[in-house]
Amino acid sequence: MKKGSPLLPAPNWRYDHLFAISRASWAIHSIVVGLTMLVFYGLVPGYLYWAWGSIMGVLTAALAYLGFTYKKNASSNQDAAQRYGLYHSIVVGSIGLSWGIGALYATGLSDALALYYTFVLGGTALGAVSSQHSLLRSCMLSIWTSIPPLAVGLAAFGPEGIGWPMAWLVCLFGVTLSIIAVRMNRFLTKSVAMALSLDGKVAELTELSKELDIARTKAEESERSKSQLLAQASHDMRHPVHAIGLMAEVLRLRLTNPDNLQAIDRIEQSVESLAQLFRSLLDMSALELGKVSKTISKAPLNSVLKSVVSQFAEAEQSGQLRRVSCSTWVETDPALLRTIVQNLVSNALKYGNGAEVLVGCRRRNGKISVEVHDLGPGIRQEDQERIFESFIRLTPQDLGGGEGLGLGLSIVKRMAALLGLSIRLQSIPDKGTCFAIDGLMPAQPVEKAGQRKQKQGKPLLETLQIALIEPDDTARSHLAALIGRWGCSVKTYSILPEMLEAVDAILLGEAVVRERKSLADLQNLDPRIQVAIMTGLTAPLPTLPSSVQLLKKPVVPMQLRSLLLTTAMKLQNTSESFHVQKY
Repeated sequence: MKKGSPLLPAPNWRYDHLFAISRASWAIHSIVVGLTMLVFYGLVPGYLYWAWGSIMGVLTAALAYLGFTYKKNASSNQDAAQRYGLYHSIVVGSIGLSWGIGALYATGLSDALALYYTFVLGGTALGAVSSQHSLLRSCMLSIWTSIPPLAVGLAAFGPEGIGWPMAWLVCLFGVTLSIIAVRMNRFLTKSVAMALSLDGKVAELTELSKELDIARTKAEESERSKSQLLAQASHDMRHPVHAIGLMAEVLRLRLTNPDNLQAIDRIEQSVESLAQLFRSLLDMSALELGKVSKTISKAPLNSVLKSVVSQFAEAEQSGQLRRVSCSTWVETDPALLRTIVQNLVSNALKYGNGAEVLVGCRRRNGKISVEVHDLGPGIRQEDQERIFESFIRLTPQDLGGGEGLGLGLSIVKRMAALLGLSIRLQSIPDKGTCFAIDGLMPAQPVEKAGQRKQKQGKPLLETLQIALIEPDDTARSHLAALIGRWGCSVKTYSILPEMLEAVDAILLGEAVVRERKSLADLQNLDPRIQVAIMTGLTAPLPTLPSSVQLLKKPVVPMQLRSLLLTTAMKLQNTSESFHVQKY
């Protein structure tokens, strides 16, 4: 077969098509034979009349038999199908001869009967073309075994003066039908070839689709396994980083030599960079695995921005980072919003080349937007879309400095989408950049009882009784030493004891909480006791009381100290209120 030629159909398709039509055409032929015998009744000698009728009846029955038995006996067998095709050609050829012999006799009876017989043979020939064009051999036998005898009969016995012209017209009619039959056969052959070719393409596409589904499933499993491995590895590595940070803070409290304190500063900076990297990896893994959920509540936007800016104390004190206060409350997930703003501020400080950074909010189209402005080098137009992709950094030359992997803005975009927010970027090269979080819904403020500000934290912390429950011996000892240096009274445990002495706060490791017994004990605690869980959040924690605080590992010492101070102030306010009422 030449390249580009249509795919040849299966060898039996011609016979399948032929005999499918034959199962109905025999009935039409029997009606035509019956009407013809009715017309010629009494005009033909009895023995010729019944002989011709009997032959036609047998041949029509044979045609019906072939049509009805083909599917069962020959459709699935090429040799049997060809034999059935040969039998069909013999039968229709015999039928054509019977019609032709009848034409030689009928044209001599009268002009009216000649005209009738001509009409009948024209119809049967046309019917042969419509029903037998898939097998040209049978079609041509049907036409040219009946048309020539009819032409001879018309020429010899036809109406006077027009017999010969009618004979030529009948022959021309036969030629025309033959041409139509050939064209229909070619068209049918091409149609079947196209259908088979299309079936082949569909089969290829179906197989390709299956392969793509398998490949996609494998890719998704691989991506899921990668994310889980990354999350687990990051979680496991955060434990030693957590311990290093605690040891560095303990050393800072014990050392006074400026060189040693400078070394501690460098250690803490490295720990913070590593902790930020782990947080980004865990956040990205959690987003990809669909484990990040949102908890919408009313929150003061100023508190969210203030907590973010406080994490960059050095930049704030130097004047590089400024915050514009606002009194707006919004409906959002404060933790997720804080993470989004923190990533934007971190990027602005990191890539702003020391330029000033401003954080604030403004109303926009009836909603609230949080904006982070910097006067840094800006971002080129062609880079403004791709910076939101994972692992994309515009200044990769400083990768060795531990500045991250280019995940911050990708996390920002995904978390914003989770909250139903959008990230807007405006930047002019050499002028500065503005990242805006659009779509925050304003909310009515929630009134809370005021808390008395304390000038000094040490007296407050000295009143706290703390239970530290951490299975990891190293982390437990260093954390206990740090809290003890702040003045708190600390009791340490590796597991949650059955009987817990009176305490004001409990610090728990994540592994302790995941035990069912420990969870039941936690839910039965006095609600006045502050509970904080130190976790890597590799998997959702069991349902806990809303008052429980989560501290992400590595725990930042200042964050832990702030929590303890808040607990101490609550206890002091409760105590003062009790004394006033008693008095």
